[in-house]
Amino acid sequence: CPYDTEVAGRALSAPGLLNDWLFQPNLMATVKRLLRRNIDVIKSSPLNYDIDAIMKASRMSEIDDLVTARTYGHKDCWAYYKAASSVEYVEKIRKPFLAINAEDDPVTPISGVPKDKFANNPSTALALVKHGGHIGFFTGVMSPKIWYLDPVAEFFVKARLATPQTAADFSFPIATPYAIQVEFMQRLFETLERGEFGIFESPTGTGKSLSIICGSLTWLTHHHARAPATIDKDDDRPVWVRDYERKQRESSVNPDAVAREKYENWAKSVRRKESAEQRERKQNARRVGAVRAKASKRGSEQSPYNSDDEVVAEYHSSEETKGDGEYSESVRKLLHARAQNRVYEDSDIDSDEDTDQNAEPEEPSISKIFYASRTHSQLQQFISEIKRTKFGHATPCVTLGSRVQLCTNDEVRTGCASAMLNERCLEMQQNGRSKRCGHLPVQRTPMLDLKDHMQTRAMDIEDLVVQARKLSVCAYYGARASVQQAHVVALPYNMLLSRSAREALG
Repeated sequence: CPYDTEVAGRALSAPGLLNDWLFQPNLMATVKRLLRRNIDVIKSSPLNYDIDAIMKASRMSEIDDLVTARTYGHKDCWAYYKAASSVEYVEKIRKPFLAINAEDDPVTPISGVPKDKFANNPSTALALVKHGGHIGFFTGVMSPKIWYLDPVAEFFVKARLATPQTAADFSFPIATPYAIQVEFMQRLFETLERGEFGIFESPTGTGKSLSIICGSLTWLTHHHARAPATIDKDDDRPVWVRDYERKQRESSVNPDAVAREKYENWAKSVRRKESAEQRERKQNARRVGAVRAKASKRGSEQSPYNSDDEVVAEYHSSEETKGDGEYSESVRKLLHARAQNRVYEDSDIDSDEDTDQNAEPEEPSISKIFYASRTHSQLQQFISEIKRTKFGHATPCVTLGSRVQLCTNDEVRTGCASAMLNERCLEMQQNGRSKRCGHLPVQRTPMLDLKDHMQTRAMDIEDLVVQARKLSVCAYYGARASVQQAHVVALPYNMLLSRSAREALG
């Protein structure tokens, strides 16, 4: 199949010995035989095809111009060829893909082969051979044989993960599993590796949950650790094989890894900044306390002016100033705010004029397993089964639920009916800082801490709520913020099947 159908169409339409005496006569003979067989259908079409012009056509491009382009609403055959080309999809291929093309192929000329797109996609390999014409991949003179089958088999064997054979290979927690459990895990592993849809059934009592967990998470572990092949210096394999392996090796430093590093650097920067701000606030509080204590000793109750004004004046005249005689901007703002009897809100990070440096970068997503069930009790049972395996100790697992299950603000929960909880939560997010939900702190560090806890082990809804309460943050938004880097996401069916819910989760 040509990658650039327009290039292929122009090549086949050009005058020449092969086109005039071989390709076009054979193509046209086949096409016109089909047209004659269906001439009644063509005549009855509301598109009013020009039958005479069709039957007089001598080039395939003329047939496409008179029939195909009109049938599918294109301006002419060249617009149809351009729309039908696969060249724009090469860079989007994510499964192992091998393309073999001869440089002297008259149907798929080398000028239409997107070599740059193949070179930049680690999932693809392009094998170019000098001769072969159009799919004429034979070797030998006296007894020619098809040669492409061996490299194709080698390519896909190398690109595909090997299926584990024993229960131990799947880290199955039961020493002597049923044979059907091992087979179940093997078929599930192979289905995931091929990227196919699978429908599985197993008799009651055969441990389907454990089979699903061990089969899918074993595949996910192997997939995340999928190592690119190495190349020996004296490698005598074809260039395209070595190029494919080189791209696989180089793709280990992929855009997602770069984005992940950027996000982690941002999180470290936020933690450092907020930690420094917290230390400064504590120091400021101690300094103000010391000044107030000093003013109290001097009998400030007899002063004719307001005690807060005295605190400001005393603080500015104190010897606890910086070397240049000026206090930090945050200290002066705090003192003046106290003198004016108002709350001081000191945080650069919640400013409306947040700089690009402070803006949170998009966190890259990784391959993950989504487990959907009808009820939360079934999800909780599933997470409990994960904890029985070795995966429970190191597999980031997120359970998604509603605000009713995950809200950690007891004042909202006790003072609001369940049906109104969503509206109350959204309303509090729009309020000013004084009325904002205390479990959605302005600082980002508490939420980052919760995400870190969720990255270390499998957590069900109860575990998540307990941990969120310890950190005084929202479990509902914490769970959603952890989806990108989770290995397993457990969620109700309705969240998986709802388009708006999927889009909200990214």
